[in-house]
Amino acid sequence: MIEVDIRLAEKMFIGGEWVAGSARTFPVYDPADGSVVVEVPAGNASDVDRIVTAARAAFAAGGPWRSLTPRPAAG
Repeated sequence: MIEVDIRLAEKMFIGGEWVAGSARTFPVYDPADGSVVVEVPAGNASDVDRIVTAARAAFAAGGPWRSLTPRPAAG
């Protein structure tokens, strides 16, 4: 079994950093018993703007993703 720090799900990964979302959250349920596992950010237009800005910077000339081949990009 893979151990994952579930607290990271409470944030959004934007521009290489875990950041708090600026909108409401919604629950993620455990399918085995219906209990709430974690609340995750729903995101809003402001979050999308930050995500798009970070993605454009990553793919811009000289950005870190521009020169990666498919294998390293997939992790």
